[in-house]
Amino acid sequence: MAACRLHVFLPDDRDETGAEKLEQLSDEFEATFLSCPDAAVQETSPELVSGVFEETPENVERIDAFEATCRDVFPDADILRTRQDRDVMDGQASEHGYEVAIMLTVTSALV
Repeated sequence: MAACRLHVFLPDDRDETGAEKLEQLSDEFEATFLSCPDAAVQETSPELVSGVFEETPENVERIDAFEATCRDVFPDADILRTRQDRDVMDGQASEHGYEVAIMLTVTSALV
């Protein structure tokens, strides 16, 4: 099993409605995952980062549930889930203590 972190890239909604939705997702993230903002991989948009966890079926279910919450909070957004090897991404897997980044990107609808 791989050591992973979940990275959630959120829309940069600065209006009042967007801020409330971002806070709602942030609260849900905090209730579901141990937060570790020091391991963020980008600075261009809001990002939620979990602590390191093993990629077990139970943890994949938690990611699935959080993705469903993202869809509920941002019903018109496109939500993309990707995986990337941390060493391939930036060569810092050992520094950040995990091998695989599981990324959820919540974007404005592309169509």
